[in-house]
Amino acid sequence: MKRKTLGFVVAIIIALLFFHEATAWARFDWKSFGKASRNIRIAPALVAAVLIYIGYFLRALRWKILMRPLKNTRILPLLRSTIIGFAALAVLGRPAEFVRPYLIAREEALGMSSQLAIWTLERIFDVGAAGLLVLAGVLASPELRTLPYMGQFGRIAWLAGWLALIAAVAGLLIWRFRSRLWSGRRQVAGTSFASGLFRGTSAFSEGVKGLRGPAAFTSVAALSLSMWLAIAMAYFEVVRACPFPLAVMSFPAVLLLMGFSLAGSLVQLPGGGAAQLIVIAVLSNVFAAPVELSLACGILLWLATYMIPIPVGLLLLRKQHFSLKTIARASAEVNARQSVSEAPG
Repeated sequence: MKRKTLGFVVAIIIALLFFHEATAWARFDWKSFGKASRNIRIAPALVAAVLIYIGYFLRALRWKILMRPLKNTRILPLLRSTIIGFAALAVLGRPAEFVRPYLIAREEALGMSSQLAIWTLERIFDVGAAGLLVLAGVLASPELRTLPYMGQFGRIAWLAGWLALIAAVAGLLIWRFRSRLWSGRRQVAGTSFASGLFRGTSAFSEGVKGLRGPAAFTSVAALSLSMWLAIAMAYFEVVRACPFPLAVMSFPAVLLLMGFSLAGSLVQLPGGGAAQLIVIAVLSNVFAAPVELSLACGILLWLATYMIPIPVGLLLLRKQHFSLKTIARASAEVNARQSVSEAPG
């Protein structure tokens, strides 16, 4: 039922985007699109791809730090699992969400719940670091606030920031008073809400172990900011590879574009379709770029940032004698069994 509801919401979002772009696409000039595509410079796009892989390395290093209380592992297995996980996510979308924690748990002979805890904590740092960079870009360039739709985007950004802060504070409070919560486990164990709460509390407690001490927290925060800065620089290189007027977009403007793209990625489709539609719509409607150039830039951004892990990921999977669908199905099944086994009795 949830999957059908999500599919319906996704269909509505895509339909609205296409409807909003209808007039511009009605005037679409394929010759202009071909000219814009031919004038794209390859070197900055290749630099963007390298920056994305640097981001994967930083992400794996962050995972290593968060895993340290459980096991002192090597960086290369984590990097391999990270690349395969993002390749699976690019091809399969939401069904491959748990491939990366599953592969790491399997590689390091650890429980799936501990890796899901790290994955949850990682998401919190991702939201904070990416949001901070986008906000800094907007504050550093007051002219960006005069762009179309910035009022709506600003309200969404502040709402997302407050929700992330509330979630982080709530999680820390739950972890701090987890013993009292667990003492009342039997009294409320029959409700599905309580089951989910206890599982989430246990998982979050496992993840927070990696942040014991100011040094670990500072390292994880610095790596999160560095990783998203590398991703933002990859966006900037892609935009710089495109012809005028996109080639002269400022770095704060590109940070804003990344913010819109991340908002679109909340609706994950195989191939990242929703995020790319939003990028194209923002380039043409917010930054007033020709729709033909916006499409060319959107395709390049899709290839250089989202689809780039697929070749290496498939090669790594082949060496391990797995397929993407097999590993995605296995990770989903393990996660489902984990949820059932940890349900309060």
